[in-house]
Amino acid sequence: MLLVLSLGSIVALLCTDGHRPERGGRWRPQAPTVPRGIRLRFSIAAMSVALAYCVGAIFMSLGAQMITEFTQSANTALTGVLLGCSAAAIGITALFLGWCIVGGIAYSFAFTGGLGLINQASAARHRGATLSLL
Repeated sequence: MLLVLSLGSIVALLCTDGHRPERGGRWRPQAPTVPRGIRLRFSIAAMSVALAYCVGAIFMSLGAQMITEFTQSANTALTGVLLGCSAAAIGITALFLGWCIVGGIAYSFAFTGGLGLINQASAARHRGATLSLL
């Protein structure tokens, strides 16, 4: 499967029109560098990504062992499918949590914005009645 996906990406890359910025010469590989101004942020980001990979590796290895013990099966395809389902469930949960956070922020902005709009638009003597109706 990985080979098929790799070949597909190579074919897609070869089918692109190949626009490249003009540099006045031939392209040469360059060593990866981190500019001085972002080194601290880069280090923090690198530690965060490394931590995520470590946690993922621990969960996947423990998950595979637990699935093997619970199913009492040495079928690696079954273990892979169950791990994939677990990863998908975790991803869906993270998306739902993210949506809840964004939705909660939007809710508070919409609610306070609506109240503020009515407070600004209503005359002081009608404000209580207008807010009650709202």
